[in-house]
Amino acid sequence: MLSISVASLTYDPNTRMGKLAVKVNANQYEEARKWIRKNIETLARDKNIALMTGQLPPAATYYSLGEKIDGNVIEIEFKTE
Repeated sequence: MLSISVASLTYDPNTRMGKLAVKVNANQYEEARKWIRKNIETLARDKNIALMTGQLPPAATYYSLGEKIDGNVIEIEFKTE
């Protein structure tokens, strides 16, 4: 079972840059990375485009600017497009 809790999330819609940090179990780093990427993509899709009523937003693009692991916390910096 994947155990993830969000430690912090910052996002600036003006610069389209953010940082997501999550706490994970030591043996779940790869699964946690997948979860983080999926949630960054959702954030990018939902926050950076004009929404049309009744239509799903298109896929969003984001770029990882770096990753850091400190104990059981993974932090990823990103930029959305």
